[in-house]
Amino acid sequence: MQGWEGNRLSLSVFVETRGRFPRRSADTTTVSGALEVFLYHWARAQRSQSAAGGLTALQERQLESIPRWTILGRDQLNAKHWDERLAACRVFIEKHGRLPAYRSGTTDHERSLGSWLSRQRSRERRGVLPMARANALDGLVSKSSKKRSGCRVPYPSGQLVPDSGIRLPPHDA
Repeated sequence: MQGWEGNRLSLSVFVETRGRFPRRSADTTTVSGALEVFLYHWARAQRSQSAAGGLTALQERQLESIPRWTILGRDQLNAKHWDERLAACRVFIEKHGRLPAYRSGTTDHERSLGSWLSRQRSRERRGVLPMARANALDGLVSKSSKKRSGCRVPYPSGQLVPDSGIRLPPHDA
């Protein structure tokens, strides 16, 4: 079977046998790796065509029959997950008046949020967190009453840290 239906069937079999969607980084020196990379790009193209209204209703239904199929790609799913975690942190801060703690948290939910927040702040310090996300974290942290460590731009010594009432000591102290 060739063409669109053959590709859809190959993708479906791949997902059912491997329990995951194809990855772009598969080893293309093997036949199975080359097929995986092809299916990755094919699925991505189907998502784009679907978003642009380029698929028939039958094609949409057939794709939806693939386990865990979503029109959203990995980047979009990650962005959605990131936004959901940020919103959960906001709710936690509004309820408790502080940032979630990942070590001393009182619940699994708090420790999970605290761990996620810690990873985001670490990514920010390393410079790998996109600026829009870094700004969203800054807005989140400024809502809490807890002083934030690891700011992207250190405040000069002797200056007042905004929203904290804390004056930093001189660097040589």
